Amino acid sequence: MRTVLQHPRTAWLAGWAGVLAFLVLAVVNAVRLPVILDESAYLLDGYLFVTGTYQPFEAGGPYMSKMPLTYYLYGLPQLLFGPSLAVGRVTAVAFGTAAVVAVWLTLRRTVKPWIAVLGVWLVVFSPNVVRPYSQAFSQGMTACALAWSLYFLLDPKQRTASIFAGGFLATVAVLMRQNLAFYPFFSAVYVFLSQPQKVAWRNLVLMGVVFLGFHGVFFPGILRVWVGYLPFGGAYFQQIGLLPPPGSSAMRMDPSAIERLQALMEAIGSHMGQFSLLAGGLLLFRAGRGFWKTPGGIRLLFVGVSWLSLALIHAQASVGGTYCVSCLRLYLDFFTPLLVLLIGFLLDQAQLAPFPPVRVVLAGGWLLLLGILVRFGLNRAQIPAAVLQWPLPRFSGGRFQPGSIELYAWLRSLLGLAYEQALSLVGWVLPGLVLLALLAAALLAAGRVSRARGRSVSPFALGLVISAAAVLVFSYHAVFNAGHLPQACGTVPANDRRITAELGALLSPGDAVSWHGGYGMHTLAGAVGQITFHPPQINAGYSKLDSSERDALLAYGLYNAELEEEWLQQADWVVVQQSISYARLNARLRADAQFGAPLFLPPFCASDPDSVFAVYPRVR
Repeated sequence: MRTVLQHPRTAWLAGWAGVLAFLVLAVVNAVRLPVILDESAYLLDGYLFVTGTYQPFEAGGPYMSKMPLTYYLYGLPQLLFGPSLAVGRVTAVAFGTAAVVAVWLTLRRTVKPWIAVLGVWLVVFSPNVVRPYSQAFSQGMTACALAWSLYFLLDPKQRTASIFAGGFLATVAVLMRQNLAFYPFFSAVYVFLSQPQKVAWRNLVLMGVVFLGFHGVFFPGILRVWVGYLPFGGAYFQQIGLLPPPGSSAMRMDPSAIERLQALMEAIGSHMGQFSLLAGGLLLFRAGRGFWKTPGGIRLLFVGVSWLSLALIHAQASVGGTYCVSCLRLYLDFFTPLLVLLIGFLLDQAQLAPFPPVRVVLAGGWLLLLGILVRFGLNRAQIPAAVLQWPLPRFSGGRFQPGSIELYAWLRSLLGLAYEQALSLVGWVLPGLVLLALLAAALLAAGRVSRARGRSVSPFALGLVISAAAVLVFSYHAVFNAGHLPQACGTVPANDRRITAELGALLSPGDAVSWHGGYGMHTLAGAVGQITFHPPQINAGYSKLDSSERDALLAYGLYNAELEEEWLQQADWVVVQQSISYARLNARLRADAQFGAPLFLPPFCASDPDSVFAVYPRVR
């Protein structure tokens, strides 16, 4: 067995098997995951742009808060193969798989073979990475550009062409999502530290030409995506149309400190395997004398500083902000390749040696955090509630009695606990048992390895490795709907095709449509140029502002209640989602004599009644 594992082909096959496993899981997710608002926006906006119906940042066009490149990358395949959710998701799966390939190839030539294999399978065992890389989001595309930029920048042969390719792709990543703006800066610094000055300056010029050239094409509208980050000039930018007019949004949030903490825990808990191995790698890492001056040390600094900076910036923007506070778990996926490479580089320098006192304290703190995360995951999976229902044998008078009693009933009779108290007790006891089991396994393993190697091995070191593996498996099976298995939506792309066909059969050339739903407007793409609809409605409530300046709103791709009512009165067809958010509008249209009885489209997700849309025809 040892001979097989040591054979270079074995690790090679295991790595490519991981890539194949990712592809299979991504396809399964692409078929089964429900439609999300961002998908509808990327698909329809992209199609509108590539067909020339609208231009990015055009007045009255779609609301644009992100860089245009991702929209075009989703629009071009639809131009070739026809607009549909299926085309968008195939595109997303292709980019996501390409990102994993780049991670695998980069690790394979920079770290030990089995650490490279671990990096690939770490992504496979991360459901909250596979899922967004399977849907028509920007995460997979951005991660792909970032991963391949790292592949070229970290070329061991340091070829000039590779460096230029890496710098180019680092810039492309920002042209997909502006929130990665710091990454090209760090990549340029890395090139200056690792390459001759002549090469570094040429690379910087190339990156600048690509960045400024792209901005020149969409100037001045593209400045909208940047000025919102500036702490000054708000009134001036509103006056010249680079910021929306003042007004409140229903999507603005004011969460409590506890809710912010829960959002942070959700982000960490949804990536438990990655954070667990990161902590283990940091605690096991050993840097020899002069390591930080070597190519490996500079490479580790580049990847580590880049990932940490992006993680902190996105944490502040989400958990510390007032918009999409719970989005950090999705934001982390933009730069997952950086984290996987960082883990690989740290583990490549790891040593199972006794810890100095400081690291023992850090290891203890890490195990405590692990316990909190395990408790969080258990609660998300509703395991404590299930445990309270466990049947226990009845025991009285020194004898077992017929029948059984639930654990909660036993705790209530023994300790007088209310249900919430019992739930909290079980919620803390279970993680404690998990930690004790991990510590016991670490001590046993340390003893066995010490006897086998004839020298001392830190139980904390092995405990970190064992607990990292345990958390990796736990996060896969317990957290967030038991791993990769999404809700039973049926074949979602097929559902989407049926909805598109039925909706298209209702519409005639020249018809006006008013859309009221959290997603799904991409189903109108096939009728672009034949019917009238309102692009600001593509982003639903996210592009609706409580403001009286209607012209300024339209110029920015936004709308208000006045415009919404105007569009509804002009519409030949009103499409409304059958969810509680639109209950009032549905009731109003059913009672309105101007509209006929609603026609119901098939659901986007078979198990979700909220995914049904009703179509109200205007009575002529």
